[in-house]
Amino acid sequence: MDQETQSIADPELLGDVMDLREAIEQAEAIQHIADIESNIKYKYNECIEALKDSFEKSDLDRARQWTISLKYYTKLQEELDNKKFRVR
Repeated sequence: MDQETQSIADPELLGDVMDLREAIEQAEAIQHIADIESNIKYKYNECIEALKDSFEKSDLDRARQWTISLKYYTKLQEELDNKKFRVR
């Protein structure tokens, strides 16, 4: 994350977050929401494993990057949880 602009510096993460946010906004069916949730959980778990690996290797720069990713996937899950209540 660029500390001055508070934006995502990783273009891959930015694209993924934007795609998931758009999918959440457009989701109208419970099954579609479940599919999105599965994707977010997969990405979240991927971040956790990479974060563990980074700490084991004392790679703090990489750990910082994975922490930023984790923050975004956590926020996306919160947005999806809110969406679930509106779709039901």
